[in-house]
Amino acid sequence: MQQVTPPLGAAESVSGMDVGTIVADDAVAAAKALADERRAVYNRGREPDDKSKARKPQRQLPPAIDDLINAGSRGFNCRRKPITLSFSNDERVWDHMDCDDRSSAGCARCAPKPNDVCCDLCSPDTVSKFSSEHPPAKKAMKKASIKPYEPTVETRDLWQVLLAWRNEAAHKALSASVLNKFGSEFFIAVKTLKRIVDCAQAGKLNNLETLRLETSWRKVWVDEYGPSLLEKVHNCFPINIAPKLASEPGSSRALEAAATNIPAANAAGTSSTTAAAPGGPSSIKRGG
Repeated sequence: MQQVTPPLGAAESVSGMDVGTIVADDAVAAAKALADERRAVYNRGREPDDKSKARKPQRQLPPAIDDLINAGSRGFNCRRKPITLSFSNDERVWDHMDCDDRSSAGCARCAPKPNDVCCDLCSPDTVSKFSSEHPPAKKAMKKASIKPYEPTVETRDLWQVLLAWRNEAAHKALSASVLNKFGSEFFIAVKTLKRIVDCAQAGKLNNLETLRLETSWRKVWVDEYGPSLLEKVHNCFPINIAPKLASEPGSSRALEAAATNIPAANAAGTSSTTAAAPGGPSSIKRGG
């Protein structure tokens, strides 16, 4: 009986195929083990716990969302995989074959549709086209905190002035039909006028920017009618602009003297060891 000698390299190729198959099987088994482990973790979070009812609810990120965010470092390499495991979509039985038995692929409408683009991990080149290069928006400035106050004659006068100004400006800004249907409240609400009075008595309305910030009024109307509104406000509550302080040491004393109607020279000279007399300079005699 003649012995058949296998060709050179055949054993190596067969062993190579076995090694490749083993590696592939190990990878599939590892992926299945990871999927079963994470699915158990997801389902454990949904089970009711009697002890947790007595405790306050804790703000904790669900494991599925945590894996979705960190899918690249959790062994998934796909952001859809945690959500698929969480809802067990991979174990779902599709019934598209029952709709159309004439086609081997089943019903074209009910059959699951494959996705050409999955996520940034599966299709990084495609998803990168939708990345935004715009810088993050600047943090919006907060409105001023107005302390409670007692109404004064000035605040009552400003209320009357603002109501009269609103009626006059509303006829210019609104059409006759809108004005008849909604009134001047549509132009600027009473709560906005109250905010203006509150900020005006606290000295918070200095320009159009502060008016827009404090009232959230429409920008178009702020630009057009804001100057006349601020004029009415400043007539009742003028803007207090503090004078710039000089760099000399006695500048703070000069400001205090101006506020109390005291001559600056006298206020600054009270702490000096040498004072000027009406007839001329006088010196303090020093002990020998």
